[in-house]
Amino acid sequence: MSVDALHPANAGSDLPLRNWRCWWLAWPKWFRIGCWAFGGVLLLHVALAVRMVIGQIEAPEITQLRQRGAVFSYFWLEYSRPEPFQGYEWLMAGVFGRSTENVSSIRLIDATDADLQFLSTHFPNLKNLSLSLADVTEDGLAALAKFPKLHHLSLLVSSAIDDAEVEKLAELDSVTMLHLRESRVTDAAIPALKRMKSLIVADVWYTDVSLEAIAAWRAEQTTKKVRIDTEKEIWPAGDLLGRFRWADGTYTMDYPGPATVTIDGPLDSDSSQTRVANHLYLRCHDHLHWTAGALAWYADGDYRFTLKLGDYDSEPVLIHFENGQPSMHRFDFQMPVPKQQGLNIEPRAISP
Repeated sequence: MSVDALHPANAGSDLPLRNWRCWWLAWPKWFRIGCWAFGGVLLLHVALAVRMVIGQIEAPEITQLRQRGAVFSYFWLEYSRPEPFQGYEWLMAGVFGRSTENVSSIRLIDATDADLQFLSTHFPNLKNLSLSLADVTEDGLAALAKFPKLHHLSLLVSSAIDDAEVEKLAELDSVTMLHLRESRVTDAAIPALKRMKSLIVADVWYTDVSLEAIAAWRAEQTTKKVRIDTEKEIWPAGDLLGRFRWADGTYTMDYPGPATVTIDGPLDSDSSQTRVANHLYLRCHDHLHWTAGALAWYADGDYRFTLKLGDYDSEPVLIHFENGQPSMHRFDFQMPVPKQQGLNIEPRAISP
């Protein structure tokens, strides 16, 4: 005897036994289909809501780097593309997740060999890597070979990057854009750059790569054309352009603090005068750039140029003027301290 037969409501009844299944099947078919559809949609929404919440949680490796000021881009917004609609980034993060596998771009300051090993272990799909003020060696750069999709590599303002390190970069077959701005590379780095199979753009701004070496490289190019960018070709040849070089041999395009440019001259002349320009911050393109028209007003004679960055004074640079034309059109202010000290930078590293 079933349990339903013992129920008081069924006692003495000749009607067939009823249970929940009979009750459910008694409803019209369209109603039952609608209920299942509604329940399925409800469960789908609950599952999607849970997934969206979980997707917003960053991987601990990303949080660790973000605390150091690292900037990330995921594959759905590569190269800082604008959102196609409001909430797009949040929606995509919820669906795909803020995991290390979905990171396509990283910008990091003060990277070390340990940092590069850390990145190569946890970020396998990296396409764009920008390292500023990196203190890395050939051992650290060897880890870049573990990024098979790396296309854009920037090693900016890095005194540790010289011709020997570029030799290691020549092994990166996937890199199409290489930025070596404000590093210590020279003409000796060009043979290694030529061996980079996929290289399309080479940025050697504010380095010791000469115009003669660049011209020779361009003349050798036949089928593969590499665009070589340098600040030496940007401004008219008649303009006067200054840079500042630190004691470690590196250049810097900008200085984020107070700076003073002083010009004395003509020396040994009764008409000598001192020109002083104070700046809250220094940009070489703007504040160490004198056009040919401005130079035409300089009287004949020798002029002494000096630069003060914060508490540090450069060695004076002597330039002779005759008929409004300087004896040189490109010159360097030599600073007495290395870049780390001059910019008051404290190296930082992460633990792998």
